[in-house]
This record gives sequence, C-alpha cells and structure tokens, in this order.
Amino acid sequence: MKSQQPLFENFFDNFTHSCAAARALLQKAHDQGNLIEGLILYAALTDAFLRNMLAIKTGGKLTDSTTVYFGSIALDSDLFRHSSKRWFSEREIFRMALAANVVSEDEFQVLNDLYSFRNRIVHRFITSDVSYSDIAPRLIQYEHLYETLYEKLALIEKQPPASAEQRRTILEGIMRKINRPIS
Repeated sequence: MKSQQPLFENFFDNFTHSCAAARALLQKAHDQGNLIEGLILYAALTDAFLRNMLAIKTGGKLTDSTTVYFGSIALDSDLFRHSSKRWFSEREIFRMALAANVVSEDEFQVLNDLYSFRNRIVHRFITSDVSYSDIAPRLIQYEHLYETLYEKLALIEKQPPASAEQRRTILEGIMRKINRPIS
C-alpha cells in the first residue's frame, strides 16, 4: 500500500481547515436532510471550538517544536491533534472547559446531554428506543450551542477580517479537506 501524503504541512493547519470543512459538510447534511451526519458534525465542531477556546484561555509559555502561537500566546498543541502520548476525550474537554470558565454549568450540562444522545445514535441506534425523528430537535439544540460557542470564540480571538488572498488559501484548504477540486 502506498503511503499517503499529508493534507497539510502541520497539524494546526489541518485542525483549522477541518473545522471550516466540517461546517461546509454540516450545511450539505442539512440541505440533504442527513440528520445523523449533522449530529456527528455538530459534536465535532463543538469539541473543536472548546479545544480552541481552552488553548487560548490556558495558553502559556510552552516551548517545544510543536508549540503553536496565537499572537503572543503559546498554545498546547495536544489540544489540536491526536497524540499517542496525550489525548483529551470530548468529555475531558467538557470538564476542562467548565474548570477554565470557558462554558457555564448550564452549557456543560447541555454539552454532556447532547454528547450522550450522539453516542446513543452512533453506537446504539439499533438497540435503543431512539427514533430517527428524535434527532431533529437535538440538531436545533446543537445549532444554538454552536452559535453560542462561535460567538465566545470570536470574542476571545479578536482577529481582523481575512484578506482576499487569505480567504482563497482558506478555501483551498477546506476543499482539500473535503476532497473536492476548486471550481
């Protein structure tokens, strides 16, 4: 089997482009009525937002070859990739976000409830009493949570708007992650 070339030069580029690709795929799932796919993508996006906010909020003076910087803040690279030495599950990220005051107690409870529902759909759809029609109301909850976390992240990041060249580079990365040529 031929070894595959990495999609991006570094893990952080993969992370950021994956977030944007997930949102594009979420819109596609919505347009096509693919509720289970939408549920999975919302769970992934909320996890990504929390990882980003945690990294910024808890950033310090890390100095290793994989340190990522957000302005002058050194971010913990293990929050952005699956590492064999250290990995944070979604539930660990929820607890860490609560402890760092990234989310409120109410948001923490919503995150846990939605993630439990996601697990029931993904792992026990056949053996549980859940029906496909139970998914749509949870997607509405996820969208509200997504919007809340997105706004919080935007306040934390305080980034200027991207230039046309930066937007083109971002679009190329998203399309690479989705595996579609740019048209």
